[in-house]
Amino acid sequence: MTRIKRLPDWDKKLFAFLLERSSHPFVYGQNDCCMFTCDGILAETGTDLALDWRGLYNDFQSARGLMRSRFKRGLLPAIIAKAREFYIPEIPKEFVMRGDVAVVKHEDEHEGKMVLALGLINDGRITMVNYKGIHSVPLEIGLRFWHIGF
Repeated sequence: MTRIKRLPDWDKKLFAFLLERSSHPFVYGQNDCCMFTCDGILAETGTDLALDWRGLYNDFQSARGLMRSRFKRGLLPAIIAKAREFYIPEIPKEFVMRGDVAVVKHEDEHEGKMVLALGLINDGRITMVNYKGIHSVPLEIGLRFWHIGF
């Protein structure tokens, strides 16, 4: 297990990451909610939480299959397992800060059903990727939150 820390200039790196990704659309295995969030964490900390997932899926079915084969039940168990592996503490909504991680439930634009998704806290909102680029949703819709680095 590895404890991750934010880099000294993490806030500038996170800003640059969000700016660079602002017009990149959702693509499974490249810029989906997991890869977007893990890439943001990589920018903040220099630690790649998705190292063992990269290149292993490219659509919804293969993403779900990967999560289920590794974590038995899907996205939330995968998040919890990664958080434990890297000593990332779950925190109450009241203590989140820029660069932290949130999981939300929202309607998938293509699937037309409610799904869980990951995002990064930025300016008091949850920044997420969708099929047009990134967008933000109110912090209040977040279900669970984790603090990144110390």
